[in-house]
Amino acid sequence: MIPYTTAAALDDYFQPRKNTRRYSLVPPTSSWPSEEDYYREEVYRPPTPPFQEPVVINPSSIDVNIQHLGKGILIHQVKFNEIYQVLFKSNRIDYFYYVDNDKIQIDDYVIVEGDRGYDLGKVMAILEKKKTTEKHIKQLFCKANEQELTNYQTKQKEEEKALAICQWKIKQKELPMEVVDAEYQWDRRKLTFYFHATQRIDFRELVRELFKIYKTRIWMSCAAA
Repeated sequence: MIPYTTAAALDDYFQPRKNTRRYSLVPPTSSWPSEEDYYREEVYRPPTPPFQEPVVINPSSIDVNIQHLGKGILIHQVKFNEIYQVLFKSNRIDYFYYVDNDKIQIDDYVIVEGDRGYDLGKVMAILEKKKTTEKHIKQLFCKANEQELTNYQTKQKEEEKALAICQWKIKQKELPMEVVDAEYQWDRRKLTFYFHATQRIDFRELVRELFKIYKTRIWMSCAAA
C-alpha cells in the first residue's frame, strides 16, 4: 500500500498540464555575474549537482540487453489486443504493450521500456490495438513497487537542481532560449531539458558541459507551447 502523502505527491507530479511550467530558478539580472563574481557570497549560486548512488531499475523477470530498449516493435508484431497509454512528466505520452497476466489498470504506476533503459509512468488509458495510430510500440514490464514509487522524491529534487544549473549556464552563455523543465529517465540513464526558443539554437557546447556534470546522456527537447 502506497502511503497517502506519497500517492498525493505522485498524482501532482504526473498531473497533465495544459502548458509546460515556465519559470526560472535563477534570479533575473541585468548583467549575469562573471566567473570571478560568482564566488562572492552575495551572488546567487546554483545548487550542487547530486552525486547519489545510481538508481537501478531492472525487473528480475526481464532478461534483455538494455542497449536495445527504446526502439519498440512494429504495431503489427504486437500479439495482444490492449495497448497502454502512459503519461510521463511534462505531458509526455507514449504507448506500450504488456505480456504478463497481472492486471494493469488506469492510474497504475508502471515500469516501462525507456531509451536504453527503464522509465516509470502512469497509465492514463487502455486502448484497442486497432484504434492505435502508433507505428512502434514499446514494452510495459510491470507495476511499480512501493520502493520504486517513493524514489520519485529524490528524482524530483535532482530535476530541480538540474533545471537551475542548466538555466544558470544558459545565462552565462547568453543563449536566446528558455529552459522550463528537466526530466530524468527513471534509471538516470537520460536527462532531458525542455526549452522554448524563437530561433535555431546551437547548444552543443551546453550539452557537453551538462554531460561533464551529470555523466549521463543529455537530450534537449522543444517544450509544447
